[in-house]
Amino acid sequence: MGKEITYSEMENELNSIFEQMSVKDIPLETARELYKRASKLIEEMNSYLEESEKLVKNDIVEN
Repeated sequence: MGKEITYSEMENELNSIFEQMSVKDIPLETARELYKRASKLIEEMNSYLEESEKLVKNDIVEN
């Protein structure tokens, strides 16, 4: 299993993808690959936030 990355690292990677996508005359295939990576990363970020929210709610209930 790979190393878990932090939310901040995910944000940095997503920003990097957006910068790459903002290049004028980007090849269509490159844009598609970047879009796929960004979509997957956004899903991971959403999961991370959902899991964090559950942990916070559980902590509040326990205390």
